[in-house]
Amino acid sequence: MVLTAVELAKENTPQLEKIMILIEEILESRSDKSAEITVGDRVSFEIRKDCVIEGEVIGKTDKRVKVFTDKITGVYQIASKKVDILSSAPQETVGEEE
Repeated sequence: MVLTAVELAKENTPQLEKIMILIEEILESRSDKSAEITVGDRVSFEIRKDCVIEGEVIGKTDKRVKVFTDKITGVYQIASKKVDILSSAPQETVGEEE
């Protein structure tokens, strides 16, 4: 039985998801840029769609880099209970005329 992509998307396919993860890991290892990256390099990477982090590499292993982040650009949604307020927006008064 041949399934279309639409039919396959509707199915519960844990085996295919495992295969997909393995394929992604293989492709990632083939396009490894770690040899090019050195401590002190400025780098950027996307942590989620439309959210990019920039910073300086402060440490490195064979497959990972540790980045001191100094700029985040984009939209990131998070639960409000996990957010600390650093400064408040000015209060607007309702009905006040100038």
